Amino acid sequence: MTDRSHPPRPAGIVTAAHAQTPPPPPSRGSLSLVLGRHLLVDFTGCAPALLDDLEHVRVSLLEAVRRSGATIITHVFHQFSPQGITGVVVIAESHVAIHTWPEHGYAAVDIFTCSPTIRPEPVQECLREAFAAEQSHVALVERGI
Repeated sequence: MTDRSHPPRPAGIVTAAHAQTPPPPPSRGSLSLVLGRHLLVDFTGCAPALLDDLEHVRVSLLEAVRRSGATIITHVFHQFSPQGITGVVVIAESHVAIHTWPEHGYAAVDIFTCSPTIRPEPVQECLREAFAAEQSHVALVERGI
């Protein structure tokens, strides 16, 4: 089995703990121009079988992206052995990616958008439901110069 562990969260990232409450506004720090918003979502307590079902993950992520109003350019998904899935949806407004660890009931999702009209929250809510997640943890990072 490949070690797919995660490093600790970097300091200074704003977080919120539950899927039904949006993350608090981030601290802009020294950014003079915000070019995008990057939501990092950790889903825990997910149904392992759903996280290891390639078709379910693919259909769920594509539907979640459509609900956000984003324009899908392309997508690719890969199922690992013995378990786990990684998928990336490239959108005209940036990308959405997922990495699943069924053995831990855990999924990590990145939602990055450079468009002020794309709403990442529907992606988060749709996936929380799709994977029957008990909890989610959200970090919002403003990207820019």
